[in-house]
Amino acid sequence: MLLLEKHLNRCVDARKIGDWKSVLRECDAAMVAGADSSLQITACKAEASLKLHKLEDADSILSRINKLEAYPTSCLQTKFFGMLSEAYVLYVQAQVDMAFGRFEKAVAAAGKAGLVDYSNIEIAMLLNNVKLVTRARSHGKDFFF
Repeated sequence: MLLLEKHLNRCVDARKIGDWKSVLRECDAAMVAGADSSLQITACKAEASLKLHKLEDADSILSRINKLEAYPTSCLQTKFFGMLSEAYVLYVQAQVDMAFGRFEKAVAAAGKAGLVDYSNIEIAMLLNNVKLVTRARSHGKDFFF
């Protein structure tokens, strides 16, 4: 357990400074140390892949989350990077959907994250950005049709 905690702490520190290669490395190490079915670690690995511009990897990693169990009741109120765990997974999903141009899905995921963790600033900013991009895209289409 101490080894797992060490990797999680390193992951948190690396994420704070945007060292996404270290985040990826620490996520992998945490999975080897026993967190291989953690939704949060899996989402963190997807976020790191996204930030490293490995979009296909990020999307593939997130698709595994859908195959894992639904959120256990015990983890719903757990904070991960300052967000409720379920909200963090949805936050990452929204970012990946945006990167792939799946704007409606991104709005839905960010909206759900906002409902789960309504006081989180990062989620509120993402939701606002997703809505702005979607609105701008819609206005752009209006000019061409």
